[in-house]
Amino acid sequence: MALLTAGQQASLNRALPIATTLGLGSRLTQAESLQAPGRIGTGHIRIATNLQDGDTVTVNGVIYEADNTAAVTAGNILVTIGGTAALTATALAAAIRANQGHHIKAAAHATDTTVIDMAMRVPGAPLSLATTSGGRAVVQDNAEELAPTELQVYVLRRTVTAEDDTRDRVRIDTGLTTIVAHHKRIITSSTNNTEIAWTGATVITGGVIELDNTGSTDLAAGHIIELLVVGTL
Repeated sequence: MALLTAGQQASLNRALPIATTLGLGSRLTQAESLQAPGRIGTGHIRIATNLQDGDTVTVNGVIYEADNTAAVTAGNILVTIGGTAALTATALAAAIRANQGHHIKAAAHATDTTVIDMAMRVPGAPLSLATTSGGRAVVQDNAEELAPTELQVYVLRRTVTAEDDTRDRVRIDTGLTTIVAHHKRIITSSTNNTEIAWTGATVITGGVIELDNTGSTDLAAGHIIELLVVGTL
């Protein structure tokens, strides 16, 4: 049974870039790909101890300078030092929003009040953070952004064979270079939607997913493996 009807495929073709019916070999019953919207760059700035006059934090090339004398280096953005690290974090977050808010989200955390959580507004756009503060400010760039052209969503459907069962391993080559994330569901058959509580190990190597069924009788011929895989080409 197709995962998408002809009408649904046509609608998706009009709305999104889509590559349908990928030729990944006869061992894949069904394979379809959607281009994902990408993954945003994220990170945070933590004010470990309150900033001192002249400390700087750089966000994507824009330099924010902590100040308590109303004088900063030419070209830098003034950030007034607060009475506590939390107040300084709030002031820095406000300065980032005022100067770069059109493409960067910055907010002092409600619980971790000395931390500014940050995220790019455009998927794939990198976030770059640096500081010259002697450890008073700590920055973390998660460096996990991916452009829309890099990230794909694949829907895969695979029927377990008797040979798979004998081999104790089901190998699925997704055609991706790297698998970023995946979700799987195993059902009894194409006509029985009962889920199998499989307890084997999943091994991912590059774009290949292997379901190791050694010593387990969870997977059997006729079972259906459904995968939603996100990865890079």
